[in-house]
Amino acid sequence: MTEDPKARGVPARKPTVQELGLDPDALHWRRSAAGTADGGTAPDPTSPDPTASGVEASGVEVAFAGAWVLLRTSGDPGALISVFDHHEWDCFLAGVKAEEFDRAAS
Repeated sequence: MTEDPKARGVPARKPTVQELGLDPDALHWRRSAAGTADGGTAPDPTSPDPTASGVEASGVEVAFAGAWVLLRTSGDPGALISVFDHHEWDCFLAGVKAEEFDRAAS
């Protein structure tokens, strides 16, 4: 039998960025290394315009907003933004470190 998420205090569905009252343009987004032209180090996160360094629009960006972790495709600020709680994000990172997604990426 599946446990009711409401019994654990978890909402039936996660809120959207709009429902959270967040402005994506005001968040500090961190770009993955895959989002750089050479696949190396991402641009300086303190730069007001990370695209000014000639970074290719690929990879993903992540922003932390209180209890939520937001994920979007680099180079497309208007794209869908996925919302994760910190437990989900930690599970995702553990899967990445365990190479669970390597076959899907090849």
